[in-house]
Amino acid sequence: MKLNRVIIVFKNPGRVERENTRFEGSPDFPVEHKKTIDAVRRAVEEMGLACDLIERECMHAGLPADLIATVGGDGTFLIASQFAGEIPMLGINSMPGYSIGFFCRADIDNVHDVLKEIASGKLAPKKLQRIEASIDGVPVKNLALNDILFARNSPAEMSRYVIKVGGESEHQRSSGIWISTGAGSSAAILAAGGVQLDAESHELQYRVREPYAAQMKDYKLLGGLINQDEPFEITPLRDAYIFVDGSCIVHPVRKGQVLSARRSKSPIKVFL
Repeated sequence: MKLNRVIIVFKNPGRVERENTRFEGSPDFPVEHKKTIDAVRRAVEEMGLACDLIERECMHAGLPADLIATVGGDGTFLIASQFAGEIPMLGINSMPGYSIGFFCRADIDNVHDVLKEIASGKLAPKKLQRIEASIDGVPVKNLALNDILFARNSPAEMSRYVIKVGGESEHQRSSGIWISTGAGSSAAILAAGGVQLDAESHELQYRVREPYAAQMKDYKLLGGLINQDEPFEITPLRDAYIFVDGSCIVHPVRKGQVLSARRSKSPIKVFL
């Protein structure tokens, strides 16, 4: 793969310090994070490549690059993925063992070798599927690489809705519904009782989260794979929200609106 310019997307070290509490035996998180950012920059420059360093909150679409390299964990990677388009992505975990890094192929110790493997073509990107949600037929602009959570604004509130899967539908009460890709199937949906799929799977799945116990035995649509050729719809009976790839991207789904989800036609290229 021809590399000329690399965008390095990172979480501000000051934010790392605010969000992480040190405990006995833990590393100095902001120091280790800054070391990794510097190591990635040096590795890129030593290969004779141009690079731009961008804080993740300043990331936007349309930046010219051959590779987007994120420094942090899965959170930083997922934020940057919203703007990647056709540009392949590489995740670099700045705090292995402490930061979740499913999407992170590299760390401070091997980033130079991984970049050389990418440049030589020895390491090829994988195409990972994403979820496209629509509300009343209007596509939501944010695609989900990991998952979408349909829920009320407060995790303590019960969601009431009608779920339709293929030709079946039923009224349900629960704390929400997870919708996941293959890449996201080892995360929250697995803890909720879903199944782990291959990261490159073309399948999407759903899982009802904490169904109302008094009626759970009557529910038939508690989870499973989503058939691309059949409707998958959720109609809230109270105002609700969808949370795309975490808590940062939120879209309201008003009472009576129809939320649908399907596999996007725009997969993302990731070095895993």
